[in-house]
Amino acid sequence: LKLQFLYFIERQMGANMEDKLESMWTLWYEKREQTKQHQLTEKEWDSSIRKIGGFETLEGFFLYYSNLQRPSALAKQTSYYLFRGELKPTWENYPDGGHWTVSLSKSFEPTQLDRLWEQLAFALIGEEFNSPHLVGAVLSVKKDCTTVSLWSDKDKTKFSIGDNLRSVLNLGLNVLVEYKTQAESIKDATGRGGEAYVIKTPNIRAGDGVSPPAMDLAVDTDVPEEDR
Repeated sequence: LKLQFLYFIERQMGANMEDKLESMWTLWYEKREQTKQHQLTEKEWDSSIRKIGGFETLEGFFLYYSNLQRPSALAKQTSYYLFRGELKPTWENYPDGGHWTVSLSKSFEPTQLDRLWEQLAFALIGEEFNSPHLVGAVLSVKKDCTTVSLWSDKDKTKFSIGDNLRSVLNLGLNVLVEYKTQAESIKDATGRGGEAYVIKTPNIRAGDGVSPPAMDLAVDTDVPEEDR
């Protein structure tokens, strides 16, 4: 982790080693009661989430990050939120946006999960998505799986953000993802059940000296309904 920290500073901030980030970011923590079977009311959700803290520098980020439980150690019905600015991460605060969601299987290794969240956090605060409209990410440990979501404040930017999903998260080929607008989530009171896509990248043999083209995001009409 220390080596990645030093590498990140050198790569993102340059030789002057300045530690100021381009944006202010806030970490949030949510813990839901596992006994509740219904969709949370606004009051219930508001009481389940709390602000961990905000930061504008790399030192500030690591002050919080180094003291947080790793995702693999989180209890079920628990989530981390890393969001630009200080707005509470609610659908209502980003009504014109949407979110990509990747569902990770139960067989996903704990170390892989921790590494994925760490890579995503670095990518966010380091502006690797190259979009001010990417407002945050959510990691949620649910009863049946773990999900990772990327939120935007403009629906029209969904493909430019989705284009970076595979490379930033190192997910591999033919990964099923979902996209849903915040307006749809507000309407049906759930962030799940979005439009299903499969990230597809043409096969390129090692040693060809050719970089893979930008990935194609195409609706996968063969995805079973229960997998959506």
